[in-house]
This record gives sequence, structure tokens and C-alpha cells, in this order.
Amino acid sequence: MPQKWSATAIVALLCFTALGCKPSEATIDTSTEANYQTSLAAVKAALPSEQHEKFGKALMQIAIGDVVDPNGSLLANINAMTQATKDPMSMLGKLAPHINGKTGAQVIAAAETLADERRARQLAAVEAEIAALETSQGNSDSNVQARTILDQIKLEGSRYYWAEGSYRKEPTIEFKITNGSTSPIAKIFVRGIVETPGRAVPWVKESFNYDFKGGLEPKESQLLNLAPNSFGAWGNKALQDRNDLVLTLTLVGIEDAAGTEITDTTLGDDDKRRERLRILRQQRMQLTTQPTNADGTQ
Repeated sequence: MPQKWSATAIVALLCFTALGCKPSEATIDTSTEANYQTSLAAVKAALPSEQHEKFGKALMQIAIGDVVDPNGSLLANINAMTQATKDPMSMLGKLAPHINGKTGAQVIAAAETLADERRARQLAAVEAEIAALETSQGNSDSNVQARTILDQIKLEGSRYYWAEGSYRKEPTIEFKITNGSTSPIAKIFVRGIVETPGRAVPWVKESFNYDFKGGLEPKESQLLNLAPNSFGAWGNKALQDRNDLVLTLTLVGIEDAAGTEITDTTLGDDDKRRERLRILRQQRMQLTTQPTNADGTQ
């Protein structure tokens, strides 16, 4: 069998029995390598045959759990596994506290306990990250202040459509902006999403900006008809003749008359945050609904 990782060698060390041994001992003796091999064979022989595979997987799980650092890098863990196979006695020394004096059934139970503890750690980490992502958005003082200002600036009546241009049809973004804040606006930064009802994936998800000639003073409104880049996502020709397109605009920042940018820093990360939350919630469901076997699988 070709080697797969270096765990193969560990399995060989832990799971193969010495020929000619009799099951005269019911517990594992890790005092020496010879005693370990002899007692391992006896313990395995004392188990029902249908539990032999489970026993081998339990030993494997205990061995890997003691060598591999769940917080370590992949390279570091590969190196640790490789080093462990070069020094069986070192591996045995790490295994001893978990298996010495135990019967086969107790070894299986110990592996299941370690698997449950690992699952509990993973679930706690997932829950903590979910809580952080759900509560962190917009919590900084500067972001709260920025969002307060941006919320006073209204974008209404947004439409995306194709209009006749000088030579051909061109995409158009239309909306009304009203400056309800106390700051004059020189420039806006907007995120736009074009969707159709019943379609899960948006047609367009792009950001754009617009400079106001003369600015947009407090209480002023303007109706804007903007021509986005027709060679990018906005210029998808499949959208030309559709009449069911829905444009959603979100103001993510402005630049005032002094050139100071006021930006909601969380909005740019919304998509990544939502995707990460989706993955974490899926992991939480798996950890809470699927039992973990002694070999670490679910």
C-alpha cells in the first residue's frame, strides 16, 4: 500500500500484533516497547472480532490527537507526524498516559472522550466567532458616527435600465439623492446590486462613485442619471431588454467639502461576513447534530 501522510507508520506501530502471542493479559502495559507489543496483542485478542477495527481506530485517534496541534500549521503538523514515526518510543511515551493499564473497551472509551472534548472545543470556537461576527458590525465609535451621518443622506427611486446613447444603447443608473445631513457633499461612494425576483445570484454587484460639480449642500436634492462602465459588469448585454430588474443602492461613504472621507467601514465587508457566518452556522449544525466517532469522523 502506498504511504499516505506519515500516519500509516503510526497505524503499523499501534495496530499490528505480534505473531504467536496469546491473550493472557487484559490491559495494556507501556513500560517497555516489548511489553507494549505483547500486551497490545493480548488486549486485541480479548476483544470481539467486530471491535478490532474500532480498537485500531481508537489507538490511531489518541496517537494523532497527542501529536497534532489543532492550532498549528499544516506543515508543522506534518513534520510532527514524520518525527513521531522516526521515534516509536517517543510516541509510546506520549500514548502511555492515555492507554496504560486500560482494557480494549477502555481505550475505545478514552478515544471517544477525546473526540467529544475536541468537538466541544470546536463548537465553542465556532460559537465565539459567530457571536463576534453578529455583534461586531458597526460597533466602533467612529463607525457609529459615520453611519449616523450617512443615514441622513437618502438614495431613492433607484433604477437600472438601458437607454439610447449616441451610437448604441448604454446602461444607466438613475436615482434621487437628498442631503439631509449638515455637511456639504463633494463626492459619494455607492454600492449597487442588480437582481431579478426569484433569482438567487445577482446580475451585478459593483461599487461606483460620483463627483458633484458645485457640491450637494444640506437640504439639496438631485436626480442623477449616471452611465456606468459598459465594458464591465454593468454592461452585461443580457440585461438590455429585461423589465424585471431591481436596483438596490447603498451609500457606503461620502467626501465633504474639505476633502474628508466619511465611510462606513463595515459595509465593504458585508458579503465576506455573511459568507463566513453561513459556513460557521453550517459547521455548528454539523457539530451539534452529528455524533463524532472515535476515529474523528462524523
